[in-house]
Amino acid sequence: MKCLSILGGALIAFSALGGSAYAAGERACESMSLFSPDQPREVYFLDLENDKLSVGDKRIGHRILQDSNGNMVGNRVWANTVVEVDGDGKASLTTGESFNIFDDGVMYIASEFGAPRDVRATQTQSFVRDSSKFLIFGGTGAYVGAQGVLETEDTDGGMIYHIKLNCS
Repeated sequence: MKCLSILGGALIAFSALGGSAYAAGERACESMSLFSPDQPREVYFLDLENDKLSVGDKRIGHRILQDSNGNMVGNRVWANTVVEVDGDGKASLTTGESFNIFDDGVMYIASEFGAPRDVRATQTQSFVRDSSKFLIFGGTGAYVGAQGVLETEDTDGGMIYHIKLNCS
């Protein structure tokens, strides 16, 4: 529950950050590709049993989102939870939830995926596959009723988020 409070607090704090290239209401709920540079970013690992990786441990973080011109258009905050640990003590399955926060609304994204990289290594860019797909489950503002897929592309210097949306 403490982690959910941290993620909720991060959502509120990061939504207060400015820098969007879009005026409120200017951008419609539409498909887009956004770049997220490796720096600046924040990643934290919350260990429930300080001696080993265990179910319930969380990796939380924040990244900025930029359009194709390098303008900051929003923020991405996330929390990944370890739900299965293999015999070697490594995370074999995690769930994740994230929020893309824009001036015109917030997009909610959730996933379940294997974790082939070390979830504790907060200095690494990502612990998920080089390319992953996440489900978009709605949001607020321009993203109310949004459904779709967010696909990641791991690149030198950052991540590209290809967002394919259908909005009602």
